[in-house]
Amino acid sequence: DPDVRDAAEAFALAFGDCVNACRRERTRDPQADEAAEDVLSALSGFLKELDGTALERRFDLPDADPFPNAKERTIEYLNERTAFVRARRLSIDGGLGGSDRLSIKEDLR
Repeated sequence: DPDVRDAAEAFALAFGDCVNACRRERTRDPQADEAAEDVLSALSGFLKELDGTALERRFDLPDADPFPNAKERTIEYLNERTAFVRARRLSIDGGLGGSDRLSIKEDLR
């Protein structure tokens, strides 16, 4: 699903920024790591629902494991985890963006 993919990619970018901040500061953030595990679990659950729905539709079976509003709930959860990881990154490196870091390096030369 393109919307879920976009939300997952947004999380991946935010998590990558957080990991890079940890590398720069020579630290790690177990809470951000846990958020990544949460996202993988949510995506696995969403994919399992898609597979189950396709199988049930193909063989005209009743929904054995309902997951109402799976897409919307998954996207909302991914967005929440993305915001959390962005906040964690800010707590690690103080929120300096790439432009700010480059300006500082230029000033120090």
